[in-house]
Amino acid sequence: MSQLNRVMGEQALQVLAIAVSMFDRLVLTAILYRVWGAENFEAWTIAASIAGMSTLLELGFSLYMANKLVRDVETGQDRAADRTIAIANVTSLISGILMALGAATLLLFWTLPEETKVLRSEITWGAILLGLQSGLRVTSAPSGAVYRAYRQYSRYISLMMCGDLMRVLVTAIVVMAGGGIVLAALSATMTALLIHVVAVRVDAYRRFGSRSIVFAIPTGSEFRQSLAVSAAIGAQTVPLNTLAYLPVLVLNSRVATAGVISAFVLQRTLSGLPRSLLQSLGTIVGQECARSIAANDIPAAINTLRLACNAFSVMSGLAVGILLAGGRELMIAWTNDASIFNFKYMLVAAAPMLLASASVVMHNVLACTNKAYLPAAGRMLQLALTLMIVGIAPTRSPTLDMFLALSLAELIGYVPIAYYAGARLLPDAGFMFHLRQVLLTIMSAVIGAVITLASIRVIEPQSTLAIFTAFVLVAIGCAASFWGLALTPAIRREANRKWINPMLRAFKS
Repeated sequence: MSQLNRVMGEQALQVLAIAVSMFDRLVLTAILYRVWGAENFEAWTIAASIAGMSTLLELGFSLYMANKLVRDVETGQDRAADRTIAIANVTSLISGILMALGAATLLLFWTLPEETKVLRSEITWGAILLGLQSGLRVTSAPSGAVYRAYRQYSRYISLMMCGDLMRVLVTAIVVMAGGGIVLAALSATMTALLIHVVAVRVDAYRRFGSRSIVFAIPTGSEFRQSLAVSAAIGAQTVPLNTLAYLPVLVLNSRVATAGVISAFVLQRTLSGLPRSLLQSLGTIVGQECARSIAANDIPAAINTLRLACNAFSVMSGLAVGILLAGGRELMIAWTNDASIFNFKYMLVAAAPMLLASASVVMHNVLACTNKAYLPAAGRMLQLALTLMIVGIAPTRSPTLDMFLALSLAELIGYVPIAYYAGARLLPDAGFMFHLRQVLLTIMSAVIGAVITLASIRVIEPQSTLAIFTAFVLVAIGCAASFWGLALTPAIRREANRKWINPMLRAFKS
């Protein structure tokens, strides 16, 4: 199978996984907000944020071991590959235990404001159970590394996708049946245990034999070597996870008004959803670039990066245009509450996606090649700048201050350093390369906004069904724009041959 066919196949499956992620972040969030109301939804969000902070204890070992395993397999070092798998099983187990205990430990030191103490018990148990869920997911990471190394990553994506879908469905059913925060967290954790751990491990054993479940304690030199790189990866993921979860806890400590946290979380979820989806797609791109670099095929790595950045810039721009022009209608369809949408908040939150779309791809490329030191410094600077801006900003609008701090810190703290690190790895990815991506993103944003405004003007949506119809038109227009702006003629021909033409023939028959 050619590299292009394999990458396109894995990306197609990744799109299905992304659909499940959208179901989680959009459908489940809407159910929680509509069924529980703002107060319980905020309590759930606080519990999830406390549990999320426990992911800081993963320390980057999983990604380092996965990258090392790919290198061992690609260079034919079978005994080294078996040793890497065994060590990865131990480090992931330790990380999972630490994460499971991390949420409970954080609760000992985190003081909830008076307004939140009414739901203290629910927040406490919810955080503990969700922290356990995070720990369980990490323990399956070595299996994912084996699938990736032996070019069966699509199988792993399928299993994890099924687990995520079952977790979301079970949690949604429990909530709609009247279950509270603790019961919802318990159902999500048990589902993760059965599929993300048991099912994945069993399938890996059936495909790769006992080598996938062997455990080995690293020697002193192996531990020091892995720690040297993992610390840099962890130094990059720690700020990312902190920035993902800490803002909710900071707002909870600074704002007493009910509904502020809900509005922040919902608006941030909507504005961040496109980047999360692109980040998932970027994982495959990063892996392919790393594979080409490991094989010393630099031209292939540069070509993959160029094609990916073009596609990501167009998708980012179209998404920004849709959010700015149709964000209010999306919020109504999602939560049935138009008051949550704020154009100023959305514009500020979407600024990194508009001005630094290629950073999503570069993040994955650098992570998958274990070139994490400079990006780690950038993430640390981003975190420090975020905390500094939040600390010195006036408190007249804490929500706007938080969005401004998050966006500014990324643009001036992380992005320049990540781009510099990428240019050192692949010299063709220099200043002019990224300037072209910014211009392409802005042009795509204008196109996306025009398509969205025109669709809304034509449909004049007054109901959820009408909003859905309008955005079907938006999706069609944006898909046509993406086809023309992002894809090269060779990729269009391959897509026609492999997918579109067979579907058309099947439809005609």
